[in-house]
Amino acid sequence: MWSFIPKILVFSILLLVTSQLSAQIAKQSEPDKGVTDCRLRVAWNPWPPFIESAEEARGIHIDLMNWLGDALKCQIIYKRMNWEQSIIALEKGDIDLLGRASITDARKKFAYFSDPYRESLVVLYVRKGESRKHDAESIEDLLKQDFVIGLQKGAYYGETIMRLKEQPEYFDNFPELVFDEGPPVSLLLNRSIDGLLESPYTIDSILLKKHNRSQIEEFPIQIFSEQLHFMLSKKTLSADFVAQLNQALAEVRQTEAYKQHWFWKAIK
Repeated sequence: MWSFIPKILVFSILLLVTSQLSAQIAKQSEPDKGVTDCRLRVAWNPWPPFIESAEEARGIHIDLMNWLGDALKCQIIYKRMNWEQSIIALEKGDIDLLGRASITDARKKFAYFSDPYRESLVVLYVRKGESRKHDAESIEDLLKQDFVIGLQKGAYYGETIMRLKEQPEYFDNFPELVFDEGPPVSLLLNRSIDGLLESPYTIDSILLKKHNRSQIEEFPIQIFSEQLHFMLSKKTLSADFVAQLNQALAEVRQTEAYKQHWFWKAIK
């Protein structure tokens, strides 16, 4: 009986070492936390000209996301939801990533941010001919004239707008709206609101398809411009993955496809 003990001990030791080694190999080779077999759940909603279709994820933003997926060797799984829903889902870890995001202190608590990938300019639009009706040199001057500006719920519009909309005397001046298919230009045209904050790229794209460009105009007040980023959930992704995404973004920006389709909107 005693002659079998060394063999049993050797076998037990080998089994223990093998198990530990297998665990280490599995840990080293497993994908980033929350991304099984490198699948990324990405939120989207129609936002021309970047995402053009309401029926499917299609447009130059989707092209960019697919190129990044190829560079990262990740499958992209698109989930349609409006902006407010996507922010909540990212915080909970129900999605992994979304684009066109501004960096804010509140978002830093639950999200990482990539390097910037495009410039954003926000302009105040009013109905044609109404700029000259308002004697105003600032947004606050307009608000004192009972001017109503429609905002996308959950979106960021720069420090000035975000500060003013929290002041009790201006609560009614900033209705927060759910934009399911891009900014609601129709609410501006039917006088439900007096002004709409949006990118010229998006407004021009919508007006070319649905409305007459001559129906609205820019109000001559500077709002804000900034760089936009991809926002990643801290619940499902790591800082290391952000570095991988940034590397992939740098590689994609050198491709001919990117240069042809994104040169007019991209970070220079």
